[in-house]
Amino acid sequence: MDIIALILSYWLGWMVLTGIGAYILASRLYSYRGVRLKRYPVTGYLTVIICQGALVYFIVSNSVSTGISWKEAWLPAMITSLLIGGTYPLTQVYQHQQDRADGVTTLSYKLGVRGTFVFCGTVLFVALLLLTLYFIKEDQLEALMAYMIAMLPVGFYFTRWFLQVQKNSGNANFRNLMKMNYVASVCSSIAFISILIINRAG
Repeated sequence: MDIIALILSYWLGWMVLTGIGAYILASRLYSYRGVRLKRYPVTGYLTVIICQGALVYFIVSNSVSTGISWKEAWLPAMITSLLIGGTYPLTQVYQHQQDRADGVTTLSYKLGVRGTFVFCGTVLFVALLLLTLYFIKEDQLEALMAYMIAMLPVGFYFTRWFLQVQKNSGNANFRNLMKMNYVASVCSSIAFISILIINRAG
């Protein structure tokens, strides 16, 4: 599959090919038992948010358009990484003991259950602040409003879940995580479809 991905990405240009190659290499180093970057809390975290955030943004941008400069791309790329960085530790919050038994020390484990929620909330706040500045800079206030309205249920659920965890850390479980993922996926889809419609109409 990796070879097929590299062959297909070749036709989209060398920048996309380089990005896909870097993504594949990082994913292998993240999981490969001989290296296993995931066992290191900060290194593993940065690997995930950079590759699944900024790098994916870079790959997609250069797939649909040519000549994207770093000056144009750095802010949305950073925002994308921060959005990933504000959610990824939550996917580990229910499995601290399993990870430790497997020799993996995650950032979520280091932060603790409540600390993970505080950290993620802070990162997401910074991401939304930068996203607001970006939309204002690009004169896309309607898109900003559409995004904020569509994502309100996510903020509500995140806050509600955090309050439940404050009362009982056992609420940081797989079931609640899946609910959070579902709400975030639906709301994100609505947000980006709305932005696409607004931009097409404009």
